[in-house]
Amino acid sequence: MSKIPGNTLLILVIGLLTLPGIQRRGQFIHTHMLWGAYTPPANLPFSDSAWFSGDYQIQKTRWINETNGFRNDFVRLYNQVDFSLFGLPHATGIIVGKEKYLYYIEGIFNLTGRNVFDSSYYPSRVSEYKQLREFLMERYGIPLLLILAPDKASFYPEYIPSRFLKNVKTPTKYSSWVCALDHAQVPYLDFNRYFRLMKDTSRYHLYPKNGSHWSSYGALLAFDSLHRYLQKEYDIRLPDRIQEGVNITQELFDDNGDLSRTLNLIWEPDHPSMDYADYYFTPLDTLQKLSVLIVGDSYFWQWYHPGIIQNNFTQYHFWYYNQGVFPESFRHYLNAYTLDLHETIPHYDLILLLQSTGANLDIGYGFIERAYCEFFLKGRLDFYINQIRESDEEVSRLTQKAMDKGLPVETILCREAISRVFDELKKQKR
Repeated sequence: MSKIPGNTLLILVIGLLTLPGIQRRGQFIHTHMLWGAYTPPANLPFSDSAWFSGDYQIQKTRWINETNGFRNDFVRLYNQVDFSLFGLPHATGIIVGKEKYLYYIEGIFNLTGRNVFDSSYYPSRVSEYKQLREFLMERYGIPLLLILAPDKASFYPEYIPSRFLKNVKTPTKYSSWVCALDHAQVPYLDFNRYFRLMKDTSRYHLYPKNGSHWSSYGALLAFDSLHRYLQKEYDIRLPDRIQEGVNITQELFDDNGDLSRTLNLIWEPDHPSMDYADYYFTPLDTLQKLSVLIVGDSYFWQWYHPGIIQNNFTQYHFWYYNQGVFPESFRHYLNAYTLDLHETIPHYDLILLLQSTGANLDIGYGFIERAYCEFFLKGRLDFYINQIRESDEEVSRLTQKAMDKGLPVETILCREAISRVFDELKKQKR
């Protein structure tokens, strides 16, 4: 058996050690970026002060480690080994269930009754929602409708790891909201219940194994139900959808694999084939033209990316978690808290609150409380906003709070003022 010459082995080892550095400088082999929220480290320039304080060495070491050639590939390899052999996910908040079904942990916590609000919270918010509905309809003729989107943990409880189901508490956030809404006899659409009722009879998948949202087909089915409800209850005419068939494929489109993508693996985990309807909408120009405001979470994107929203409304705005305003924020970020509701709201024909039952589950993400203050208690709201802005100490405290939460200062300031208005109301009630 011939031996590898020492010089050849030495050259091979040196080549392997220098290859990542060459890749970092030249990028001669294409590699894919990692998914997820990530801020790359800055390459701190050398200075005497940074050197003697130690900041330069720490930052430079981090920059070299995290920008080295092939780092992303090695991260994916490491993640793949842990996932395939031990079922371990390397992504914040993701749980690997039985048969490797993927979940967000928030949905599991909501299903098992953790992190609930005080029992008085639900009827208070529902009462405000009901008053807002009546006010907007009477003053502007604008329907306001709450839509409860489904949740994967509720839809697939059989695949949740047993350790999470040992101490289930009731009532849950979801059951408390539904109880308060039903007691107040206020209209809403509950797709969480609707999807569970269809689970055993649906011909097509309503939830993907590797995704966190409703499937492409499930999102379309939900919008069809919303379409029928709006036409029946409010005589709102929307384009008809003409379906020409359903394509079944192993490929995952429209975020049907968003959880597995966040795991940053080499190979997509096994999953059933997915169903994608082939359809089109009747032309809009012969129908009633509508403008819609949707306040909600990421379930909206399964209506937006396939063009469902654009084909049914001539104008739309989406307030992502009641903060980023889209489509404007595609170009330059626009915060919803900088808009005057008295000027903004009357321009819409319809307002939808799209609320996932697997996330924080605080209906409207602050929109209801803010709108209630703006329309019914604006004098007190303006008083507290001005009071906060006149105090340098308060502004400094809220600025730091905004930085810690990664939110605009205007959002935190407005929330603080709203909180003080409601604290005042509670004292008056007592």
